[in-house]
Amino acid sequence: MQPYGCSTFSGVKMIDERVREAANSLSIEISNNVSPGLRRTIGLVGCWVSLGFLPLFTKIFGYGFLPSSSWVSSTNLLGHGVGLACAGISWWIIRRGGDGSPSDAAKVCAAFTVLLIIYFIGRTAIVISLAVVLALVAGRNVELPFTISERVNEKGCKSGIYVERSPFLFESFCGIPKDQWNTLKAGDHVIIEGYGTSLGIFASSLRKSD
Repeated sequence: MQPYGCSTFSGVKMIDERVREAANSLSIEISNNVSPGLRRTIGLVGCWVSLGFLPLFTKIFGYGFLPSSSWVSSTNLLGHGVGLACAGISWWIIRRGGDGSPSDAAKVCAAFTVLLIIYFIGRTAIVISLAVVLALVAGRNVELPFTISERVNEKGCKSGIYVERSPFLFESFCGIPKDQWNTLKAGDHVIIEGYGTSLGIFASSLRKSD
C-alpha cells in the first residue's frame, strides 16, 4: 500500500501537470486565433501603458521625479491632447464592443473611471515619462530652479515641499533636513539638485536661490 504522503504528492504533481497543459493549450489557442496585427496592437498598447506608469514605479521605489517648470509648460497642452485622444479612442472601442444600448449607473461609472485612468496614462507619458526616460538614459547631476507652493509635513511626505507648475503626484520633494526645512516657506525660490537633465530630475538636495 502506498504511503499517504506519497499519494498526496503524486496527486499534486498530476494537478500541476494538468495546469501546465491547460496553460499551454490556452497559449496555443490564443496564438492561432489572434491575428498578427492584433498582437502587434496589443504589444504597442502594453508598451504605452508601461511608459505611462513608469514615473509611478520610480516613485513607489522612493525615487520621486520633478519635471522642470519649462518642460511642463511646453508639453502641457500636448499632454492634455494626447490624454483626451487616448480616452476618446478607448471610448470608441468600448462603444463598438457593446450593443449601443444605454448602460446602467455602475457601468457608466466604471467606464468613466477607466477613461480617466487612460487619460492620465496618456498625459503622463508625454509630460513626465519622456523626461524620466531621458534622465535614466542620459542623466547627470544638474540643478533646476523651482518655486515653493506649499511646505508640508504629512504622512506621505515628511519635511517636504510642493513646487509650483508641476503635475499632480509629481510636485513634491520630501525628506529635507529639518533645520533647512524650517527656514522654507511658500513663495521661496529654490535651486533643487539631483540626477537628470534640463527636463527634470530625481531630486536629492536644495538650497535657496540667491
